Parts: sequence; structure tokens; C-alpha cells
Amino acid sequence: MLPYSKRPKFKAAIMAYFVFVTVLDVSFTLLFYHSGGYLDIKEKLFNSPLISSVQAEYVTDLLNVLSGIMMIILPLVCTSSTAFYGFVCLYLVIFNRELRIQIQNVKKNYNDYGSIIDNYLKICNIMESLEDCMCVSVFALVVCSVVGLFWMSYGMVFVFMEGYQYYLCAFIGQVFYSVVIGMVIFPASAANSASYATQEAVRSLPGRIPKHYSDIKIILRREYKQGIALTLGRIYEIDKSLLISMIGVLMNYGILVATLGTVKGSEVK
Repeated sequence: MLPYSKRPKFKAAIMAYFVFVTVLDVSFTLLFYHSGGYLDIKEKLFNSPLISSVQAEYVTDLLNVLSGIMMIILPLVCTSSTAFYGFVCLYLVIFNRELRIQIQNVKKNYNDYGSIIDNYLKICNIMESLEDCMCVSVFALVVCSVVGLFWMSYGMVFVFMEGYQYYLCAFIGQVFYSVVIGMVIFPASAANSASYATQEAVRSLPGRIPKHYSDIKIILRREYKQGIALTLGRIYEIDKSLLISMIGVLMNYGILVATLGTVKGSEVK
């Protein structure tokens, strides 16, 4: 169980996260409908010789509805999923830390070693359940967020629009996608590190309680779980170094798109 002293802080952190993401979503929605990119799309629709003005109005209304639905559903899915995943990971970090402290404080004549092993197995089961339920969803969220972050950054750097709304909208989009990525990577990497440290502490338990050395060895040989980690789609183990890889991918694709744009512009001239 989470210590009572930390429960109000966790509740406040969860509420702050939801409020922050909601403010980002509302701000992005309001700015999107007044941004140069959206107004440019509407202008091209009404000036297109392929459709009439009445059809352009219908298409515009449909675009408004679809974009509004996407701006409501997508943040809700991202916010709820990342909040659940991130804060469960933080719970795991706290549980692992409390268990390590308990192991470090055991005495040589300690007899209730079964409760320590039982708590360790419960933590492992929670981590395994989280991995089984969320690894694919988290992988999809991270991939979509990286793509969204790339296009928002590309729009800010290479697309020229009059007015500040478009650039502010793109900046808010960058912040939103960065928050989604960070809410997955940082808590999960911390949970993995805490899990590895707890595994080492549990393995040292027989040496800390020599009186029950043989019994603990037998239990650990039967129940010990090794190699438990949170991953992205069971492909890549989540670690802070993953952020460096993502930044490298974004820079490579940015350079590639910029190079293609330069070549295309020179061919047109």
C-alpha cells in the first residue's frame, strides 16, 4: 500500500496532470480554428473550381466536425492512457523502494522473511500485468507522438503563415506530444531501474538472514522472477536512452525532408 503521507501528493499530481493536458487541448482547439493553416484550407476549398460553393460549405462543416471529434477523443485517450501507465509506474517505484528499505533493515535473527518474498512477488505480478496489458498501447502512443512531434516541428520551421496563431498552435502541439512521450518514458524507465535494484536486494536476502539461508534459497529458486521489465510492444526495453534515440530519429528525418525540399525547389527553378 502507498504510505498515507504520500497519497495527497499523488492525488494532487494526478489532478495537475489532467488540468495541464486539458488546458493544452482547449488552447490547441481554439487556436487551430483561427490559425493560418486551417483558414488556408477553407480558402482553397471555396476557390476550387472542382466543387461548388454549397459543396465547399458541406465539406467545411464536415471538416469542422471531424477535426473537433479528433481533438476531443485523441487527447482523452492519450491523457487517460498515459496517466494510468505513468502513475502506476510511479507506484511501482515507491513499492520497490519501500521493499528495499525493508530488506536493508532486516536483522540476522529476522523470521518473517516470507512476507518480504510475498511482497516482492506481488510487485512482480503488478509489473507483469502492466506489461501484458499496456505494452502495445504504449508503443502505439509513443510512435504516434513522435510522428506528431515531427510534423509540428516541421510546420514551425518550414511552413510560413501570417499571424501568430499557427505557430502558437504548433508549439502547443509540440508540448502536448512531448508530455505524452515523457509520461511514458520517465516513469517506466524509473520503474525498470527500481525493479532491477529490488531484484538484487532480494537475491541478497539469504546472506542477510543466515539463520534461514537454506529455506530462503529454496523459496527464491522456486519463486524468483528474473528479467521483468516494461517494454514498447515487447520490442524495446524502456530506458532513458530511448529519448536520445528519438531525438536522433527526429533530426535525421528533419534533415532528410529539408534536403528533399531544397532539391525540389531547385528543380522547379
